[in-house]
Amino acid sequence: PFAPERRPATDDLFVVQDYGALADGITDNTDAFQAALEAARVNGGGTVYIPAGWYRLDGHITVPTGVELRGIWDTPHHTMSMGSVLLVYEGKNDANGIPFISMESNSGVRGFTVWYPEQSTNSFYPYPWSIQAQGTNCWIKDVTLSNPWQGVDLASYPSSGHVVSYLAGSPLKTGISVSQNYTEGWIENVHFNPHYWLRSEGYPMDSVPEFQPLVSLQQSQLFGFSIGDVAKEHVLGTFIFAAKRGVNLTNDGVCNADIFLHGTDAGSNGIYIEASEGTINFINTQLVLLGNEQQGIITTNDQFGADVSFYNTISWGGRDGFTTDIHGNGNMMIQQLHTMNGAFNINSGNTRLENIKISSAIDPQYIIGENNGDVKIFDSYSDKGFKLDNNAGKSIEADYNYHQSDSKIELKTGWEINEPQNYWDNTLWGNKNIIVDTLSYWCRAVAVDCTHSGDYALQVLGKKTNGSDSLFYKVFKYEIPVFDSTTLSYWLCPQDEAGRSVFVDLLFTDGTRLSDLSPIAEDGLPLSSARGTITEWTEVKCIVGDYAAGKTIQSILIGTNTLTTETVSSFIDDLSIFSAALLPAPWEQKNIGDQIIEGYSIYENDKIIMHTASFGLSSYGDKFHYAFQKISGDCEITAKVLSFGIQTQVPFAGVMIRESDSTLSSFASIMLSTRLGVYTKWREPGSNSVLAALHSQVGSSLPKWLKVARVGNELYTYASVDGVDWGAPLKQVTVEMNSDVLIGLAGSSGATTSLMKIEFSDVIVSDTVTSVNSSNSNVPKTFNLLQNHPNPFNPSTTIKYSIPSVGTRHASSVQLKVYDILGREVATLVNKEQKPGNYNVTFNASHLTSGIYFYRIVSGSFVKTMKMILLK
Repeated sequence: PFAPERRPATDDLFVVQDYGALADGITDNTDAFQAALEAARVNGGGTVYIPAGWYRLDGHITVPTGVELRGIWDTPHHTMSMGSVLLVYEGKNDANGIPFISMESNSGVRGFTVWYPEQSTNSFYPYPWSIQAQGTNCWIKDVTLSNPWQGVDLASYPSSGHVVSYLAGSPLKTGISVSQNYTEGWIENVHFNPHYWLRSEGYPMDSVPEFQPLVSLQQSQLFGFSIGDVAKEHVLGTFIFAAKRGVNLTNDGVCNADIFLHGTDAGSNGIYIEASEGTINFINTQLVLLGNEQQGIITTNDQFGADVSFYNTISWGGRDGFTTDIHGNGNMMIQQLHTMNGAFNINSGNTRLENIKISSAIDPQYIIGENNGDVKIFDSYSDKGFKLDNNAGKSIEADYNYHQSDSKIELKTGWEINEPQNYWDNTLWGNKNIIVDTLSYWCRAVAVDCTHSGDYALQVLGKKTNGSDSLFYKVFKYEIPVFDSTTLSYWLCPQDEAGRSVFVDLLFTDGTRLSDLSPIAEDGLPLSSARGTITEWTEVKCIVGDYAAGKTIQSILIGTNTLTTETVSSFIDDLSIFSAALLPAPWEQKNIGDQIIEGYSIYENDKIIMHTASFGLSSYGDKFHYAFQKISGDCEITAKVLSFGIQTQVPFAGVMIRESDSTLSSFASIMLSTRLGVYTKWREPGSNSVLAALHSQVGSSLPKWLKVARVGNELYTYASVDGVDWGAPLKQVTVEMNSDVLIGLAGSSGATTSLMKIEFSDVIVSDTVTSVNSSNSNVPKTFNLLQNHPNPFNPSTTIKYSIPSVGTRHASSVQLKVYDILGREVATLVNKEQKPGNYNVTFNASHLTSGIYFYRIVSGSFVKTMKMILLK
């Protein structure tokens, strides 16, 4: 409810000038003001009116019951508007002195300004309270306290029924303090800001106030709104700029408050909570950290034990302070908060966070201490993904958060030590996430004698109160892509009849479940059917790709749809989700750099299909997906870039030779962007910079053949429209790398939060570098094997041969081997597919004895043998 309108006991008017007050700024008007107030008391109440002017008071005054002390203002007003101004000269350097204005029960003040002429930003002076309520049902309306040390005291005496409306000023130590409110109280439309002191031209003062020392003092000591023992406090439309604590909820009894539309700007702490009892709600709150003492947007100390809820909060400013810093054993709920500040630090108590938007680049975003009760984090969004530092184990539940899941291509676990463990223990899946009573429900890994393998298995127990309900537990949270060959496999050991109906279900990112698709297991039964013999192990397999290819698994569920209220008991062991579509050996894959979404590559229909995210090669560290082989020495890779998926940013794809998988490794590559063109890109050892050369003569349309070759520390890049005519190298660069390198395919979508598909075909990795002529007319017309040179040799010689173009084939199988005079094979120089061209290979015979040797080439029907002499 809005505040009631308070008024004096009568409509009678008493003007202070009629009692000797002079508005000259020089004469002490304390006695004149008090005389007018006493006259109103004797009258049974009334209004004591202060005409516009400067009124000096060297003492303090008391407003009697039924009386209102009133200036000219009927609206909120600023210091610079002047009007009825009271100049305070009592109480300097005495914070515990008598308040300037004391109010008895059922009295109020309205429509004037209080000014401290001797207060200075050069040397701050403590003063007593400006206004103190010494009884109930007091009111303060349209009053400006320009530069008080302490503003309004509603805490020292019982203050039930108080009303504060349109109070303004620049307090230095305390703005408003309220406690001992045993019924209801209202604080509405209060604005504390340094400019109420700074914009004071024409006022009597010792020196002109300065912004920086004023704000620094307030950020180091000012408590804007302190709320203690209140039965029902209504706070609406309050704002403070520069404070140590914007709102301070003290441990002074039971605190019950609803705080609407509060703003703290340039605070060291936004909200600081010590309250050990009560219920406090914050609705539509703005909190900003600035200054040299930033601590936290929402902070609680070890005394915190109340129930506190925040609805619709926005916070920004400096990032040195936490968004939350939670201590104590209270209950904190934050729903719909957008922060640009630091992490959520949660040390203890019970905390629930829902609909959190994080715009700052912080890692981790959530820091969970080991002494917490229940912590729940739902629907957190950051374009950097979900970053959690969890020291509380299974007492935390986090779900439905943007890119929270770890990305995997496969999952395999028997719940053994060092194998993947439950993301959740004993947690029901449904409309709400509930950590259930472990005496009634159970889903966790246990050490038992009856496992299928190893020492551990997953035990599933439960008993439903309603037989028509399903019973499912959330177990794992992984994002796993589903391919045509993706297969779910596990072993089931039911312990009772109802346990025969326990099965593994998959929840996909589109909200559907595998069981929605009516899957059939390899035993011919629906996946959800009862199966197996009690206390015996049965294998269950289902080809998920037959029903959900193209989907992505989000969570793994285990439970039953059986219509029973009997106990359900079963064991699950050796769970796996695997795909035959992954890259075959010797291919490997890795996401280079820290990425929000993990990419992956599969081999399907003679193509390598890459799904990749992030922004690629960078001077700050590379971030892309890499499918590669390990190789030593001279080498080359050719590949045909077939197609890009839907492009939302600027993707690239190409071939690369890279020293390591570190983000700033030296490398050489040729990369294609359909939007920007074809580039040679490389990084030299010890450098953060990525160098690039645009090849504008090469079109960027797809498909396109790309090639990078390494000879020693020289690297060459090529492009071709047909994989036959390569022409001269587009670029030759010198990059020193170790002999052992990674050679492969690289791709990036250009977007950090979405995967894009890139298709490669005709990929050939070779440890023999071809010497490809610059014109297709020079491609060999026939096979040939030339005499080695030198001959005789010691210990090395070069062998040259030619591979022609055969029909429409782009490569031929080639074997080049060396034999001794007895026909025994002593070396294999080439054993791979090679494109048409002229080749040379070096044969090192340092490990062989002198004598006659033969080298033979075999490619399809072409076979030729030549003799050579090793002479040591």
